[in-house]
Amino acid sequence: MAALLVLSLFVFGAQASPAVDADALMRKANDIMVTGDLEAAVKVYLQIPAPGPEGDEGQFASSRMQAARLEFAVKDFPTAIAVVDELLAVYPENIEALQFRDSVEEAMMPPWKRLMRDTVKFVPHLLKGSLMTLLLVVFTMIISPIGGLLIALGRIGNFKPVSRFCWFMIWLFRGTPLLLQLFFIYYGLPAIGIILKPIPAALIGLGLNYSAYLAEIIRSGILSIDQGRWKRRKPWACHTGRPCAGSSSRRLTASFCRPLAMNLLRSSRTPLWFQPLPWSN
Repeated sequence: MAALLVLSLFVFGAQASPAVDADALMRKANDIMVTGDLEAAVKVYLQIPAPGPEGDEGQFASSRMQAARLEFAVKDFPTAIAVVDELLAVYPENIEALQFRDSVEEAMMPPWKRLMRDTVKFVPHLLKGSLMTLLLVVFTMIISPIGGLLIALGRIGNFKPVSRFCWFMIWLFRGTPLLLQLFFIYYGLPAIGIILKPIPAALIGLGLNYSAYLAEIIRSGILSIDQGRWKRRKPWACHTGRPCAGSSSRRLTASFCRPLAMNLLRSSRTPLWFQPLPWSN
């Protein structure tokens, strides 16, 4: 009879014992973490049990992720991975845990191995961008001096309509940003039915822009020659066509360097400015 009474009290006590309060443990761990005792906070987080058959309200996943972050903060990477693996054993498809585990593994990767991985990943894109830059630079260096010479000759000519048109081109392309010009050519011209691919749009924009810059340099070099030298060489120039070749070329050489350097720098960024449009595919 006494044994039966003791057994009944044991069963009743077991049924009356309160279950683990996950919310209370979460609040307790958060309060401890605020005080700066990260190790104690991790211990409390890990006391939250795995969910039963009925599941839980996310306390288990939150506690394990918070504990893993704290271990990651103190650079205890193996423990952080162990805590995340405990969570993944219950929730194998938890995206946050999977991404966090990848981040921890990347942090554990040696610097030389990370460098090799990034090299293999990004070098093909860098080479492609370098070839694009060289294409734009070479094309602009070939076209812009020719365009600049034609615009300069039209600007200093006596035919007023051509001179005013060349002045307008110089004023327009020198007075507005290159980025605005490229945007207008690529994004604005389709509004009037002119659709260009990214590369032709970049080539046209860079060619016109630097032709306008070089036109003023060429014009200033030609006009810098005094009238007396023009008159002395004019008869000879009628047959050779070289009245100012030696004088103006020396004056223009130094002035050409700055636009060409700007061309190289701006061309390296030009492919990044264009995004494919539906009508350009």
